[in-house]
Amino acid sequence: MTPLLVLAGVALAAPLPSQVQVAVDASRSLTTSERIDTVSEALLGAQYARDPLGEGVAPDTDPLVRYDAFDCLTYVEEVMALSLSSVPEEANDIRVALRYGKKAPSYTSRHHFMSLQWLPVNLQQGYLTDIGARFGITTPLNKDVDDRIWTTWNGRARFHHTDEELPRGPMSLNVLPLATAKERAKDIPTGTLVLTVREDWWWRPIWVSHIGFVIQTPDGPRVRHATTLGEDGVREHGFSWYLDHIEQYKNPPVLGVALYEAHRPASPATQQK
Repeated sequence: MTPLLVLAGVALAAPLPSQVQVAVDASRSLTTSERIDTVSEALLGAQYARDPLGEGVAPDTDPLVRYDAFDCLTYVEEVMALSLSSVPEEANDIRVALRYGKKAPSYTSRHHFMSLQWLPVNLQQGYLTDIGARFGITTPLNKDVDDRIWTTWNGRARFHHTDEELPRGPMSLNVLPLATAKERAKDIPTGTLVLTVREDWWWRPIWVSHIGFVIQTPDGPRVRHATTLGEDGVREHGFSWYLDHIEQYKNPPVLGVALYEAHRPASPATQQK
């Protein structure tokens, strides 16, 4: 069993479900992409829950880890933590590194904003590599998040930060057009993180609205993700169908996708401490 994660003397994680433990153990000798496929499959059928994780203390008393319910990002984080760890105990360290970097877990140190925090920190830590340009010409997005955005964006009220605690600074992303992604869908490796990227509206600090994994199967490429499409939960959809579907989104429209390879960094989380 994966050890319970404990913070301030309080157990904040449930034991790893048996079917997931079997998948993790059986995949340890496989490649990273094969491990992501195996582990992510073992979590199929879990429930969908919006923002299911927290720090176990106010302002977000949800646990640091759970296995019965995910949103799109916590599903990706958990699969990465279990697939990139060399020993069971290391999954906790990787999970914390993905969500908090080198900081102790807290609400304000959590990477709430994908393009402004989660992506740049995990690119820097070595957990991710941007691979979108391998499949076609990408379009760069660049933006500086400043006080004007935080005072204008109506989504700011959902966050418990003080004004001073809100992150600021540049964010950037390379976007592969949907048409190109459709043409190259069969070439995108299993385990690739696929991010749905929306058009930039100047008052929003958010470009990415969804994240999942590309999985190549004998029946064609699939997207495996925690989703509210159809029956809520951790599910698979045809990747081409999914790209056609998100092309219909409005407010804001979808520009394309961003693609990232997940891998174990040269200096994993357990060696950074």
